[in-house]
Amino acid sequence: MDMCIHTLKIKKCMCIDSKYFPTNMCGLQNKKMRFGLRTSIEEDDEEVYQQEKIDHHMGQMEVAIMHMQDEMAIILGEADFMKDKDSKYHQDAEMMSEATIWWPVVQVAVLLLTGFTWAAHMGNFFRRKHLI
Repeated sequence: MDMCIHTLKIKKCMCIDSKYFPTNMCGLQNKKMRFGLRTSIEEDDEEVYQQEKIDHHMGQMEVAIMHMQDEMAIILGEADFMKDKDSKYHQDAEMMSEATIWWPVVQVAVLLLTGFTWAAHMGNFFRRKHLI
């Protein structure tokens, strides 16, 4: 299954197949893969900027600034995504750290409880049989 989705300026291309891919699909070079995912920012979108230049009577500098603003919006969106992903990873790491702190305490408590219970039952057994 080959699928390419174009949204705004981001091209998402997903290829799922167990055979060799053609060279032109998703930029893969005939490599054996089962799953490939490639996301790229389209840089050659001059038609949109030229149309904006004509519609709004912009100069070349204004078009360049608009292009940089669009790129910065994409970069900031990716940075926000990575910040959220890092925050989730940090929370998961803290939860695992807390779990690893309390797990040995629980194990020692269960071990002591089992030991005292076993010793009490053994003591009672020997007393009932009049061996002590």
